[in-house]
Amino acid sequence: MRPDQVAFRVLRFDIDLNKVDGLSSELRQKKLNSLIKRYYTYSSTQIPTHIDQVHEIIVGFVDFLVEVVSPTVSTNTFKIYKKSVLPIIPYTDEYVKLNDTKGIDKRQLGKTASKKQKFLTHEQLERIINHNSKHRHKSSLAQVINVLLPSTVLTGLRPSEWFNAMIRQCAGRLTLIVRTDKLYKEAQARLGVDKDKDMTLFIPYRGIPLDHLDEHDVQRIRATIGIMNDINKSERNNREFLDELAKNLRTTVLDIWSREERPDIAIYSARHQFIANMKASKIEDATITYLAGQIYEETKHRHYASKLKGEVTTTPYNVEEIMQFVKTEINSRFQGDVS
Repeated sequence: MRPDQVAFRVLRFDIDLNKVDGLSSELRQKKLNSLIKRYYTYSSTQIPTHIDQVHEIIVGFVDFLVEVVSPTVSTNTFKIYKKSVLPIIPYTDEYVKLNDTKGIDKRQLGKTASKKQKFLTHEQLERIINHNSKHRHKSSLAQVINVLLPSTVLTGLRPSEWFNAMIRQCAGRLTLIVRTDKLYKEAQARLGVDKDKDMTLFIPYRGIPLDHLDEHDVQRIRATIGIMNDINKSERNNREFLDELAKNLRTTVLDIWSREERPDIAIYSARHQFIANMKASKIEDATITYLAGQIYEETKHRHYASKLKGEVTTTPYNVEEIMQFVKTEINSRFQGDVS
C-alpha cells in the first residue's frame, strides 16, 4: 500500500498495526490510537470516509501534537509520542515538523505545573467562554466549564463543594447553602486547637447571600448546581470528573493563547478571583473568611490573590444575618455530630 493509503486505514482504525513498519510495539500501537482519538475529540473531526481527506486530517493532527500536546509533556514523553506517530505520516513537511518538535524540560514542566495562576481576569474568563461556545460546543465538559468558572468567581466555592450545594431562602433572602467539606472533616482537630472559635457558624454548612446578584448570574449558579448535583447522584466518580474538567480547561487555554503568553489558569483560579474581588471591594476580613469557608483570617492573606488582582464589584451585604440564620436554623441540628 502507498503511505497515504496506510495513513487512511490507520485513521479509520481498520488495519493491523503490526503490519505497519515501525509499529510492532504494542505500546506504540496503543499510544498512536489514543492520540488519534484525542485529536478527533479535540477538533471534532470525523473519521475519514475517503482517502482525499487524509492530507487535511494529517496536517491538523500534526499541528495538534506540536501546538497543543508538546507544551504539556516532557521531552522524553513526547519522544515516545513521536515514535508512535511518525511511522504513519506520509507527507515530508508534516514529518519534519513533528520530528523537529520537542516537549518541555522536566524541570521546567514541574516548575510550571506548581505555579497555578491565583486570579482569573474578566477578559480571560470571557475569552474562555467565547472560545468554548464557538469552537468546543460539542464538548459537554467545555460547556460545564462555561458555567462553573463564572459561578465560582461569583461565590468562591471550592470545586468539590458544588456537588452538594443548594439554593434556599434564609431569613427571606436567596442564599447558597454550602457544605464546608474541608472544615467539616477537620472540625474535631481544629476545635482542639482553637476552643474559642465558634465552629457552628460554618460547620457543617455556611450560607452565601445571592440577593445582590442579577437574575442572569443566579440562573448561571443554578445551572452549575444542577450539573454538579447530577454528577454527585450518578455513578460517576466526583474526583475523576473534576480531573476531567481540569484537563478540558487546560486544552481550552492551550487553544487560545500562544506558548509565550499562555496563562496557567486552573478551576481554582476562579476561587482566588472571588477572594481578590472581595478584598478590592473592601469587604471586612472576617466576612471574606466566612464566605470562603476558611477558619483563620490569615489564610486568605497568605494563600490567596491580593486585592490588586481584584475588581470592585457588587458584593453580598449583611452577611451576619445569614451567618446567624444558618447557625441557628441549620447547623444547630448537627451539634455534637462533626466527625
